[in-house]
Amino acid sequence: MSNKKILHIITGLRNGGAEKNLYNLVKKEKFIHKCYVFSLSKESFYESLLKKKKIKVYNFNLKKLLLLPYNLIKLIKLINNIKPDIIQFWMYDSIFISILLKLFLIKKTIIWNLRQSNLNFFKSKKKTLLIKFILIPFSYLIPNKIICCSRKVFLHHADIFFCKTKLLEIPNGIELE
Repeated sequence: MSNKKILHIITGLRNGGAEKNLYNLVKKEKFIHKCYVFSLSKESFYESLLKKKKIKVYNFNLKKLLLLPYNLIKLIKLINNIKPDIIQFWMYDSIFISILLKLFLIKKTIIWNLRQSNLNFFKSKKKTLLIKFILIPFSYLIPNKIICCSRKVFLHHADIFFCKTKLLEIPNGIELE
């Protein structure tokens, strides 16, 4: 039985695909590892379900730019108190936060979790597209591994020059046993 602590940082806990996969993973993972979930917003469909499984959930409103410095300090203090062995960042907004956190968490194992394959330039939020392209050079410096939820996601990010040696395909719905 492992005693690793894993911290999952996700953009929000609304009712969506990535959030559902995170929930399915940590409800099984808690038997092997001690895990925590940090949500960068107040969206909380999965929060009560996670708490029923005795998983500690923290909410931060990092989407409000005026509160960003305060909330980053609060997040760093919590991370230092928990002392996770691995921090897994889910989706582009939280992955972007990993760039800021890496300055203070140099010795931590950082994993990025990519969930979108091909963002449409005309339909996608411009902020999301901007963050995605800002992350490209940091993909060589920050994460130890980059998990892609499908072959399509893997190929798309390899094609736009994310660090290919760090990309790892772990499909949605993989049997955890």
